[in-house]
Amino acid sequence: MTYEREELVEQQADIVGLLIHHVDAPLVEDQYVRGVLPAPSAMDAVRVVLGDKGEYAPDRLRLW
Repeated sequence: MTYEREELVEQQADIVGLLIHHVDAPLVEDQYVRGVLPAPSAMDAVRVVLGDKGEYAPDRLRLW
């Protein structure tokens, strides 16, 4: 089965939305996984957003 890029991105977002609530342990010191985003097209990678627990303000988060 093959998927279009948009379908993969949507599936990834749905899965992350379900799983992010179960990430309750800090990854590094006080930094928690706040999100996981697909990389720009044609790249075999993901982007991970880290920040303080419960933080949502974009200027307080880091994208790796």
